[in-house]
Amino acid sequence: VLFNSLGVLSLTLWGLYVVEGWLRGLFIIPFAALLVRVFVLFHDMGHRSLFSSRRANDTIGTLAGIFLGVAYEGWRSEHNWHHNNQGKLSRRGIDRMNSPMTTDEAEAKPDDAARRVRTISPANIFVLGAISLAVQRKRLQGFFPFRPAFRWPVNDRELIERNVLLTQVGYAVLNVLYVAVYGWATWLLVVLP
Repeated sequence: VLFNSLGVLSLTLWGLYVVEGWLRGLFIIPFAALLVRVFVLFHDMGHRSLFSSRRANDTIGTLAGIFLGVAYEGWRSEHNWHHNNQGKLSRRGIDRMNSPMTTDEAEAKPDDAARRVRTISPANIFVLGAISLAVQRKRLQGFFPFRPAFRWPVNDRELIERNVLLTQVGYAVLNVLYVAVYGWATWLLVVLP
């Protein structure tokens, strides 16, 4: 699965290189689809379920994170906390998607309940999730285990801090390479969106 995705990604990047002018804009859809595909694999590596080796999941997950611009260790830590605590009333307020209401609360605050129904929709999750990954999670405090309201211990804090820094440096270098190879116009037209 990973090698098929990398093969198609390589072909897309090569095609982006050999095609010139406005036709490069046609690559936005396959490039975006490949980013989604890499993120799905990144997600599976975060659960350490893509490979049988923990080390392989973490190493390739870190490389995928650099490609995506999302720190693997920070995301993995946050996402696993989310799975382990989703729906626990005592853990509300940390993860916006982990803020359920009881029936009594929903009846007492119908506007809040309606807002939650509107917020937790597939469109919002994908749009807000993309913004969250592309903007908020570029720094350590973008991950909720590193926000002041988080009151539980964070395992491997130093590893996560190093991984966030590595990801940001690697992602910046990758984008400089995109600009050097494809030019500013293609970067703005295909890669940035």
